[in-house]
Amino acid sequence: AGKSYTVGVLVEELAEKGISTVIIDPHGEYSSLKIPNSNKKELELMESFGIKPKAYSNVVEFSPYLDINPNADRRFVIDITKISARELSEALPAKLPPSQRALIMEAIKTARSYGSYTIDDIINLINQSDSKAKWNIIANLEALKETRIFDGMPTKVEELVKPEIISIINLKGAQPEVQQLIVMHIAKELFEARKQGKLNPFLLLIEEAHNFCPERGIASAISSKILRNIASEGRKFGIGLCVVSQRPARIDKNVLSQCNTQIILKITNPNDLRAISQSIEGFTPELEEDIKNLQPGVALIVGEVVEQPIIVRVRVKKSQHGGAGVEILKEKQIRKSFLSRIKAKEEEGKEKTEEEETEEALEEEAEAVQSRKESKIKSLIQKLFLKE
Repeated sequence: AGKSYTVGVLVEELAEKGISTVIIDPHGEYSSLKIPNSNKKELELMESFGIKPKAYSNVVEFSPYLDINPNADRRFVIDITKISARELSEALPAKLPPSQRALIMEAIKTARSYGSYTIDDIINLINQSDSKAKWNIIANLEALKETRIFDGMPTKVEELVKPEIISIINLKGAQPEVQQLIVMHIAKELFEARKQGKLNPFLLLIEEAHNFCPERGIASAISSKILRNIASEGRKFGIGLCVVSQRPARIDKNVLSQCNTQIILKITNPNDLRAISQSIEGFTPELEEDIKNLQPGVALIVGEVVEQPIIVRVRVKKSQHGGAGVEILKEKQIRKSFLSRIKAKEEEGKEKTEEEETEEALEEEAEAVQSRKESKIKSLIQKLFLKE
């Protein structure tokens, strides 16, 4: 079992226990929770775990792009009136200088006096400026507009957090900057709503967390600040945070250190092992060796949830696994087998051609022999006639 598979099992348990969960899914791996497992090998293993295939009906999938993710249940739209000038500036494709950011701030300030406004209103207001720098801003805002994340009725946080519902935010098809903007917006709105008591307690699960709260100096993301706040303050307001990554060394250390329970699969990268050792109290060389030698389908659990580190076996999923990798070797073998069959047929065709050529040569030789015999007979008859 890999990272996404193990998290998939965890989400199934959350779904069965009715724990409200919001999943940030960058690659569309978790929509398969709505489909029962049909993997023959895994079906055989289910008996040993005492489970059966299951599709989860309490899963609701949101996506900004229903054309790319047609199986999503609802479209996700950002309310641009909830985006600050700083956040909007940081979400643009190009980094803007302070003078151009000031123009955006002024435009949003004016737009807010309208009460409700759109990204087109912001573009029109900037277009009215006498500054020559406005064209660069407008070009960037037009590029952001083309992502369509502001088009339509905005999604409310109350739609994402409902009793016993697993909400998946499927970001497949969105550019990295757009994904970060969506994650920042969702996390900020959820955090504020929960602090005001507008939502029930819930778990926020971030897949590929190194893209949304990266370690400083490695990368930057506009979603980092709010995720650091949730990591340090979320639990006192009833928000749980689960960060998932195959590269813990690339996650913000402030976020990683706040994870009081860790589920660790096999890791051999020295940097990742170092990051884990710094986030776990009492990390020993023996524990490091255990992590290096973990087998597929086995995980190490450490932290407050257990008195001491324990090794567990991860059960098979009841629902379909959506994060399986492509079996390149298997595909190569299939392709090789297919090509071998074609080659065999070609060789067979060649053999048949050679046989046919041999038969034709024999027939030609037989005809030549027959022709010579007939010529000799004619010659003998002519000689007899001449003698007479």
